[in-house]
Amino acid sequence: MPPLPDEPEPLPTPPRSPLPWAGKYEASLQCMPPEIIIRIMGFTDSRFELINLALSSPYLFAVMKMHEVQILKAMARNLLGPSNLDICLLTMGVLKVAQSGEKVWQCLYALSQRPTVDTIRDLKTLRNMVDLTAYINTMVTIYTYPQQPDPFWRHALRKYANRWPNGCVPDGNVSIDPSTRKELHLVAARLWNVRDAAFGNHHSAPPRINHSKELMTLYQREMFCAELKLRCDLVSEAGYDIPEWMHEEMPGDGVQSFLELL
Repeated sequence: MPPLPDEPEPLPTPPRSPLPWAGKYEASLQCMPPEIIIRIMGFTDSRFELINLALSSPYLFAVMKMHEVQILKAMARNLLGPSNLDICLLTMGVLKVAQSGEKVWQCLYALSQRPTVDTIRDLKTLRNMVDLTAYINTMVTIYTYPQQPDPFWRHALRKYANRWPNGCVPDGNVSIDPSTRKELHLVAARLWNVRDAAFGNHHSAPPRINHSKELMTLYQREMFCAELKLRCDLVSEAGYDIPEWMHEEMPGDGVQSFLELL
């Protein structure tokens, strides 16, 4: 008999093993109860990884579909630094100003004072939050590969700019001579090596530096600040004034140099 409308939908049942009993237990996600699967899925680093895991079996996919809100909330909490939920929500919401008008600023300010994901039940919002945070974390992973990220990326930007005539990177498309092009390619190749090394894809690179959790949280916040500034610029270009309290935090020179090199 199907469950009544006011009854909770039953949890999926782990499938029976197709293998005959061999006298010992083997650990398998397929044999774990949904509660454990949900916790495991909550520690994935992106929705791409979550979906890949879910698609590995009909049972895991059923668990994800039934508990996606809970899983995404857990992912957001695990991916975000403990003090960065406010700036994540601001970054997500600022473009709403261009859609719904300046009344959104009050909502954003209130949300920034008491940030929480507990009241978010909209799947689209949670997916956007996880996607944005995963993107920010990818940038942070590359940015923090050097032992001292801030001076490294400031110096890298200076070296790149110095390869241009007059030491200034021009705006737009310009024609450059072959020797300048060669030097620019050399600088770019070194930066690509840093990117590959950050993800363990460069065989001769030294292991990445393990920065403290406090520093990683700070770098994540700076990267969010840079994304927030970019989105505020878009809102400003649409004709809306940006409140003063939105300018209280700005990305550091190192992060800005890093982003200019992308």
